[in-house]
Amino acid sequence: MRRLNLVVSLWLLAACGGAPPAPPPDPRVVALLDALLDALARGDAAAAVPLLHANLLAADGATLDPQVARYAWTKAAANARLYVRPPVIAASRDEGDGPGGGRQVRYFLEKRPDVDGMPAPVTVVWPAGGGSPKVLYFGGL
Repeated sequence: MRRLNLVVSLWLLAACGGAPPAPPPDPRVVALLDALLDALARGDAAAAVPLLHANLLAADGATLDPQVARYAWTKAAANARLYVRPPVIAASRDEGDGPGGGRQVRYFLEKRPDVDGMPAPVTVVWPAGGGSPKVLYFGGL
């Protein structure tokens, strides 16, 4: 009988879609990612600078690092149109400590329904002392 209960429980869990749905993401991260996708879609790197972590910026802090501009920005700007707007976060994963002692969280953004492919990772740093989250990695877009 115990075995039957286990089998039925597993079947129900699979039939109902597995784990319960994740709680909705923090509205600040949705706004951050939407602003990033908007800047990428317009090709406006200057608009993205305030959204990005200092590790992605040049020494002047006002422009993209040349490597980021040449590779990650170019690729992500070409692909920004593939993602749902406003962004839909398919999953998130706490990555532990980030730069400056904050928390690093990887968010996975859903693509539009007419686009094939897995959700893309974007890493966001939440500062230790509070404050606005910043994008640390968007090269997967």
